[in-house]
Amino acid sequence: MSGSIEYNNPLTFRIWVYNQGNETAKDVKIADYIPTGYSYSSGLNPGWVGVYPNVNYTIAGPIVPGDSAFVDLVLTLENTLVVSVNGSIIQRLSQAKI
Repeated sequence: MSGSIEYNNPLTFRIWVYNQGNETAKDVKIADYIPTGYSYSSGLNPGWVGVYPNVNYTIAGPIVPGDSAFVDLVLTLENTLVVSVNGSIIQRLSQAKI
């Protein structure tokens, strides 16, 4: 990725699946956990199901041995403050560009 990453703009994460086995893969389920600091929109992610922070995608395939497939997950980097149960600040994402 080149350039700067700014808050509140979508970022695309490409997830690759490689078939290193001897059988053709079908209906490959990808489960992803979205970490704090990112938001998820189903409108930006056709085919993904679930709700923040747990989403899933199924690659129908087939993925033959030695081949690969990918799916994109689009998340938005949020400018958030996360506070622990006792009220102390445990994470702060600043206003600066990353």
